[in-house]
Amino acid sequence: MYIGMLSRSVRKIVSLDNHIASACARLRADARVLINRARIECQSHRLTVEEPVTVEITRYIVGLQQKYTQSGGVRPFGL
Repeated sequence: MYIGMLSRSVRKIVSLDNHIASACARLRADARVLINRARIECQSHRLTVEEPVTVEITRYIVGLQQKYTQSGGVRPFGL
């Protein structure tokens, strides 16, 4: 029963848009922040360009992670 509860509650692969997904490992709370920001970026891209986002969304996510890594006073993402 514990394994069934665990498999339902922890999602490692999430949908960012209709055709693109993301997988995460390690800290789920940090992944949730990045997933929410990536979803907003996908929606923004669809509204402004009127086309679905491409895999270039990875550059946005990596840039966000790099910004937190190089900034002082904030903790880098743990995933």
